[in-house]
Amino acid sequence: MLKQPVRRFIVVSGYYPPIVGGTATVVRNLLGAFRPESFQVVAESPGSFDGKHNAPVPENVRVARVGVPPFVVHKVPYGTRLVRWLRFGMIPLIQQKIVAAKPDLIVAVYPSWPFLVAAYRAHVLRGVPLVTYYMDVSADASRLAWPDRPMVKHYEQKILRAASQRIVLSDAIGDDFRARFGLDSVVIPHTIDLAALPTAPPLPALLGSLTKKKLIVHTGVVEGLQREGLLRLARTIHAHPEWNARLVLSTPNSHSDLRAGGFDLPCVEIGTFASAEVCALQRAADLLVAVLPFEGVIDAYQRTAFPTKVVEYMAAGVPILAHAPPDSFFAHHICKHGYAWLVGEPDESSLARAMTHLLEDAAVRERLVRCARATVESVYDLRIVAPRFAAACGIDSAALK
Repeated sequence: MLKQPVRRFIVVSGYYPPIVGGTATVVRNLLGAFRPESFQVVAESPGSFDGKHNAPVPENVRVARVGVPPFVVHKVPYGTRLVRWLRFGMIPLIQQKIVAAKPDLIVAVYPSWPFLVAAYRAHVLRGVPLVTYYMDVSADASRLAWPDRPMVKHYEQKILRAASQRIVLSDAIGDDFRARFGLDSVVIPHTIDLAALPTAPPLPALLGSLTKKKLIVHTGVVEGLQREGLLRLARTIHAHPEWNARLVLSTPNSHSDLRAGGFDLPCVEIGTFASAEVCALQRAADLLVAVLPFEGVIDAYQRTAFPTKVVEYMAAGVPILAHAPPDSFFAHHICKHGYAWLVGEPDESSLARAMTHLLEDAAVRERLVRCARATVESVYDLRIVAPRFAAACGIDSAALK
């Protein structure tokens, strides 16, 4: 641990400010507790990866940008080898930005290997203490494609062992670290500033066309971890017109790609909204949904993932439906705290039974909302989480607002 309190720190994160939910939301919410003069962010340029920023940088926060030129990304899909090589080519530029800031501490956020590696190299070059903050489990390097495979094999354990503190988003990630690397970590969960939530956020225009419909809402990026379950949910809603319901996807994903991938059912509405509108949409929903896959090859992600949007859901005052494997960390977390109705079977009949209860049973709805509010207040409130993060990193408490 550090010998003296840190007064100025730098956060090295691939995505900032947030897309919709996810890693960048965790970072943004947490940094909201600190005085802007106490930190700086080094992050990827908006538009230089597959997704769109939908939130402004908070006032007075200093952000140094590095990124692949957007015109390259627009012509070559993010997942292709060329763009991935270009992103690793940014490491010297990222490192230069970190060193130029002259921080007392480097906080490197995973996932984003180029930024994580650059943070480690800056730590070695300048002797500045390094803290790692893992939002997901890291993939087995032997299963990765190039150029990720050699970079991860060379750097991963060096980075972890060099860190003065290893922070993880959940107990499940901590268990994975212990099993694979024999390393301990500190759990600092996702957080939300309950005191800063708008009392009357602006409603998306889409809601005007959906009056008298029951709204089943999912907010955030729709990627491999969500597509399977959301498609199953869409088919279930389509099969039950008596519910008079619509599945609303608030996402930065390409609408045409989603429709081509099976979300072209008449019961599905797709929109891209600003952060305040997303908050309003969550509150206006009849049911909020979070899903993890039952199929796929990245078992560790499915087993340890915790959808960060669920913390926002807990604060919305709306019942939550979770569709996830029963042996996942997410499912165990729900059973522990009771804030959502869990459907742990990958079939439409189970979803239909659950949704019937959640849409019609007022007592069930009230119980879930009450448990969700108690959980977000006792576990995820920024006033609880931020001081724990500062203490784990050795950051002077005077840096907190």
